[in-house]
Amino acid sequence: WHLYVTQGVLFGIGASLAYYPAIAVPSQYFVKNRGLAIGIAVSGTGLGGFALAPLTNALIDKVGIFWTLRILGLMIFVVCGGASFLIAERKEHLEEQQRPSFLQSLHVFRDPRFLSLTIAELAASIGYLIPLYYMQTYAVYIGLSAQQGALILGLSNGSGFVGRILLGLIADRLSNTKTLLFCCWATAFSVMVFWMVAKSFGTLLLMGMTFCLFSGAYVSLVPVAVAESFGTDTIASMIGLMYGTGGVAIWGGSPLAGYILDSTLPNLSYTPVIMTAGGSLVLGAICVTSWAYFHWRATRSVASIHNAKDALLDEQS
Repeated sequence: WHLYVTQGVLFGIGASLAYYPAIAVPSQYFVKNRGLAIGIAVSGTGLGGFALAPLTNALIDKVGIFWTLRILGLMIFVVCGGASFLIAERKEHLEEQQRPSFLQSLHVFRDPRFLSLTIAELAASIGYLIPLYYMQTYAVYIGLSAQQGALILGLSNGSGFVGRILLGLIADRLSNTKTLLFCCWATAFSVMVFWMVAKSFGTLLLMGMTFCLFSGAYVSLVPVAVAESFGTDTIASMIGLMYGTGGVAIWGGSPLAGYILDSTLPNLSYTPVIMTAGGSLVLGAICVTSWAYFHWRATRSVASIHNAKDALLDEQS
């Protein structure tokens, strides 16, 4: 039960307190290059996974599991603790914005744009971590070594690091909505198709790198979508509500996959696990598509109102 309290509850609380401000604050400082700014801010998750996967395996072999946890804990304390002193809200937001109460914040669920994004996060979160958690065991299942599985996981996380920055840059230059839509569907495709046919090192690596490259959109581009739809004054509370809802699915997604995998014994099969992850990601992509429609409709309505006001002013003059 010690691991449940420390690695589960305490780590989850600490990671949430450190993560949400770090991805919300950049939106207040950037407008033109907002996607790139948030992409850089969240790219550390991919870089960390790229470095920590082989490092953790090496530490376990050298000093054992308990000292590995102590060393990783100290690293997180130094890096995250130091970085937390550099996070600050923009001065104009501190002076001007009136912070809503918690109950007032819940009213945003009435907006179909926010509701669509929240359901997308809830659905996609079920399958988001399943490929990352089961990629190594699946590698052993198809006949690869544990070291090869760790290498695939590390390289996949490395592609996630590149993807978060690249996707933010593309979203700024083209369209955040179109980029987010493409990435969500590509993420679902990578699991439903690439993982289903992955039977070798190369095909599993293709699946992992494709998944991590595009799945970062749920982390780096969704906050941009929230800022585009609702502005940046209350973005931190909105992202907190959205990811808090998705956190319920993350908490249950991986254990659900484990239960499904165990239920296939004695004839072990990963197909139900892959279908569970892929199905949830397809549902997430459908909900993001719904958000794109509602966002387009709201934008068109605002444009129509402005055009009507301009026409009225022209008539009066």
